[in-house]
Amino acid sequence: MVRYSIKEKFRKLVTSHLDIVMLQCELEPEVCEEDDVDEDLQLYGELLAGLEIYRYLEDRFFLSAGYISTGDCSTLFYQLLELPDTAFLQKFRVSRPNFDELVSILKTRGGDLYWRRTGNTPARTVEKQVAAALFVLGAPSSFDSHRSALGISKGALHAYLWRTILLLCQLASEYIQWPTEQQRDQWQAYGSSRRLPFKDCIGFIDGSEIQLRTKPEVPNYQRYFSKKKRYGFNLQAVSSFNKRFIYVNAQSLASCHDSTAYKDSVLYERRQSLFRPGEYLLGDKAYELDPYMITPFKAPQVRGERERAFNIAHATERVGIEHTFGVLKARWESLRNLPLRIREEKEEQDQQRVGQWILACVVLHNFLHDMNEDDGWLRDTIQGLSTEEGHLERTLPPNDEAEVAALDQGARRMQAIGRLRRDRIADFIMEHQLD
Repeated sequence: MVRYSIKEKFRKLVTSHLDIVMLQCELEPEVCEEDDVDEDLQLYGELLAGLEIYRYLEDRFFLSAGYISTGDCSTLFYQLLELPDTAFLQKFRVSRPNFDELVSILKTRGGDLYWRRTGNTPARTVEKQVAAALFVLGAPSSFDSHRSALGISKGALHAYLWRTILLLCQLASEYIQWPTEQQRDQWQAYGSSRRLPFKDCIGFIDGSEIQLRTKPEVPNYQRYFSKKKRYGFNLQAVSSFNKRFIYVNAQSLASCHDSTAYKDSVLYERRQSLFRPGEYLLGDKAYELDPYMITPFKAPQVRGERERAFNIAHATERVGIEHTFGVLKARWESLRNLPLRIREEKEEQDQQRVGQWILACVVLHNFLHDMNEDDGWLRDTIQGLSTEEGHLERTLPPNDEAEVAALDQGARRMQAIGRLRRDRIADFIMEHQLD
């Protein structure tokens, strides 16, 4: 179907009216002698002449490769920021009071020079720049769709997005922190008072797949290919009891096993200094058992009620990390379909940008958690994610004897200590008949 510009539509309208008047004059010559008809003919002629002066009849703004949309982009953006509270929350993924607080933090952190445009025209306000970034981070659609929806050029939207992302990454050390001694003391005291079996657990670890929108443009693209037959990254994260992230590692590729990604991390390298005696994480059976990682009993070991009771209690506790990932991806839906390319000539740089994008979303998650942001409106999306993605668990072979044989003496000792610790917890569960 042919689409005409407003100018062309107006030209056709004027021409058709002019043709009607001219036809009427031919059929009824006496009509042309009337003053009204003469004025109409003069008006239509002036209109047609005027159309040749103006290229466009409406204000236009630059979106991508040419002037492809109409209207005032500043007015459009202003209208988005003035949406009712519910619509504002759905568009920008944060409530208005917390948006204002976030803008204040980023404005202070960046300073006036950071947010200033390099060209001659004045930059948009910090509020609009941050809002544009949140809009992109919170939507799973393409970058072109974002530009069209916001009425912003590609260069401007790119600048606003990465200014915000890089500032959020600077805040990572403030918002993603390993629990302090005082926090761990409080958790353990709470667990002891309620006779909880995992009172010495300080967090839950798991991997979550961050899918890329497009296939990586590199020769060894298979490294990005997961068992779910998608290209992406394996986000390793630890969450606390209150569903707050306390550690993230976003540099592992999707083909990387959870256990391998964990062993390649700083968390694994420094675990002896990060954990106090007796402390540990809860991980699924994709991870290897040791004193700092308590995993469930695998299939050959689940022989009786004791092992089954432990696995049920373990899964019940560890579901917190699943919910935390669910809230993260439901609010920042770009993580479900990341619109970033992995190019051969810039592979390392592009991997870093993926990590920064993910880290920025995690910082926003923890910021909103600290601000007591309500996530109830995300419930349907979280449930849809659970159905769509399932649980990202890459299980190891269940042959324990083969695993132990492959371990060196030091690793065997660590696994034996982990097994002893797990057995004590299982005995505690059976003794107190905890589900």
